[in-house]
Amino acid sequence: MTDTACTKRELLKKGFKAGLAGAITLGLGNTFINSIDALVNTADAGTDGSASSYAESAVHVPSMDEIDSLMARGSVDKILKDDYDLGTIEQIKRKAYSKETNFRDLVYQEDKQPLDKRPSLVMFYVNSDKGQNSDAQTREAIIFKSLAKSFSKDLDFLAYDVSISHDYFKSKSNKSYFGKESQDKEGITAVPSIGMYSVFDLTEYEEPKINDGKIKQIDILRGGPTKTSSILQWFKTDASMNNWIKYNVTEPNGSYVYRVNTNSVKQIFY
Repeated sequence: MTDTACTKRELLKKGFKAGLAGAITLGLGNTFINSIDALVNTADAGTDGSASSYAESAVHVPSMDEIDSLMARGSVDKILKDDYDLGTIEQIKRKAYSKETNFRDLVYQEDKQPLDKRPSLVMFYVNSDKGQNSDAQTREAIIFKSLAKSFSKDLDFLAYDVSISHDYFKSKSNKSYFGKESQDKEGITAVPSIGMYSVFDLTEYEEPKINDGKIKQIDILRGGPTKTSSILQWFKTDASMNNWIKYNVTEPNGSYVYRVNTNSVKQIFY
């Protein structure tokens, strides 16, 4: 990073030292599955306090017919299969003759120059899971699929079935234990989850052209919609899934982002 970039970053730090204040925290459920369903209640979360339709422009919003058809497929991989075939979503896989996956290669892109690195969204799931999280996973896969239709030109969309990790296992109580790669290094403690990765983090005083050139995880969406009928609400209001991507990565608004790596949805000014 150049001296000029460093100087500007230091000025930003001084000028926005309190930038993480001013968060709007929403009511939540008691589990990860419920944690982000509060998105449906954020119609008044715009800076002017009025309902917003920002998310409705130039993005794919699935119809209820499409949602019902996709839910009938019954699993994440079946929902995303045509995306795998088209290349709009890529599966994380184990490397040949290795315990390692290609996760770091695809997400952190350490072999690429900073300007060649692409941001990404990674959906963490367990395709074979038929437990209480199964429906939440398939609902979130529909959201992930729709986001890929809108943003795959700007971001990489990656699907990571964490059960392929060599150190993944289920206990006798049927609780999943994720491997070191997903749990210890990425903070994934439950499925479904979606990690957001970028070379810049606006809340850390970085910008698209002022950053350390390294991919970092900037947010984690934990959980999926609690019911199928609420999927559409995740695409509406200012605090939508679309604007989660836009404000953090593709179209920074110069003022605030939404972050969900807590048991709440927060509007964070920077």
